[in-house]
Amino acid sequence: MEKPLISIIMPAYNAAETIGKALYAIRTQNYPQDKIEILVVDGGSTDHTREIAAKYKAIVLNNKKKLPETAKEIGFCACSGKYALYVDADEIFKNPDSLNKRVKIFKEHPDVKSITATGKISAKGASPVTIYSNYVSDPFSYFVYRLDGNNRMKEMKGKYRYTDFEDYTIFYTTLQLYK
Repeated sequence: MEKPLISIIMPAYNAAETIGKALYAIRTQNYPQDKIEILVVDGGSTDHTREIAAKYKAIVLNNKKKLPETAKEIGFCACSGKYALYVDADEIFKNPDSLNKRVKIFKEHPDVKSITATGKISAKGASPVTIYSNYVSDPFSYFVYRLDGNNRMKEMKGKYRYTDFEDYTIFYTTLQLYK
């Protein structure tokens, strides 16, 4: 079997209400499914999260610490794709070409190391906490970095060099890696 090109790492914990829609959106992408690896990193769910993940042919890994940050690390260390994406168990690709677009960016710009989507759409009837998180970002980012969902692109464009393309913007940043 050929190695997947894309590894999707999905932290999960008691996500039975949402994970099926998230996985369905991945499995119905206009992208070859044999080039997609889905790693659901489960924090000990007591609902049907693991069974639903298996139904969508996801690899289910254990996360004893339950934390999503730990799940992302576990998934990253276990993935075999050339490109890795983090997708939460309650996030849904609305565009069936989302993966094609991301791979295109990586192939056309080999210096790009990470892709982040902007803005999230709240489902009809979503809880106020979800609406808030999708509008403002997560509370940690808001209070620590003072980022709000209204002007993130404007703020980023004021801080970093960038190039606008038709469907995306590339920001040129420098990361200092530890030796």
